[in-house]
Amino acid sequence: MRILNHKHIDELVDWEALILTIEKAYQTQLSGCFNMPQRMHIHQNDNTLLLMPCFTENRFATKLVSVFPNNVKNNQPAIYGQVILNDGETGEAKALLNGGKLTAIRTGAVGACAMQKLDPNATTLGVVGAGAQGQYQAIAAAHILPLKTVFIFDLNPESVKQFKETVSEKAPQLEIVAVQSTTELVKQSEIVVTATTSPTPVLPDNQQLLKGKTFIGIGSFKPNMQEFPEALFHLIDECYIDTIHAQHETGDIIQPLVNRWIDQSQLVPFAQLLQKERAPQKTQLFKSVGMALFDIYVANWLYDQALKIDIGTEIEL
Repeated sequence: MRILNHKHIDELVDWEALILTIEKAYQTQLSGCFNMPQRMHIHQNDNTLLLMPCFTENRFATKLVSVFPNNVKNNQPAIYGQVILNDGETGEAKALLNGGKLTAIRTGAVGACAMQKLDPNATTLGVVGAGAQGQYQAIAAAHILPLKTVFIFDLNPESVKQFKETVSEKAPQLEIVAVQSTTELVKQSEIVVTATTSPTPVLPDNQQLLKGKTFIGIGSFKPNMQEFPEALFHLIDECYIDTIHAQHETGDIIQPLVNRWIDQSQLVPFAQLLQKERAPQKTQLFKSVGMALFDIYVANWLYDQALKIDIGTEIEL
């Protein structure tokens, strides 16, 4: 079995290839040629364990993720995880991958894929939430969009500092500007990414301010988490989601449906959008909760690349 730690995964990253890999996962989603049960959530106080298995034709993978939101108070990552990749015919474990890093890059690629489709000419990006997820949204976007400036907002100054250091290292062409409010961030940005676990909206409830922007939601993944305000849902014609499970998992979809800010017909699987041309919308929203199908495709790609250039550590269990 080959172990790929966070450094190995960083060495392997190729954003254009990863975004194509995400598009292949979407194609498989449409074909139905996979077996992905709804992920299991196990909650303990503020903390969550996620169990995410998925089978495809040749391999299967299981991701175990721990989400401990209060870690940020101690300058630790909120997310830790492991991914085990197995042979689909024999069940043999082929690789053990750092799940936190894999989640960060695959979520970055998912967000960048949506940005590329919805707003490919954007030069300004705003990120609310300076943790690993927010960092990799900016890094991935910088490799496929003509971005010039990234605006960052976070309540923790140390997190903002780490965001600047990490993003500057991996995307040195960007100007990174810390702002003092999300109002200022939205004003300055064509695309706005939310990457928090907040239980209440992190953006102003102001239609005039939000109008004409593209919003990428990647943070909220539980019913009691909601990053977007009511005003946003009155501006959109369609709400693009990465998986239909989103309507049961995240407050950013559950609450708008319950309160009738949008109706069911406005929920559109993003995979369908990749298949067709569409006229640009004035205000656009993509909401991701992630899915194990993304994980197995990215784990497969990383493992195959690692074998080609002999990166990683081989062990015998």
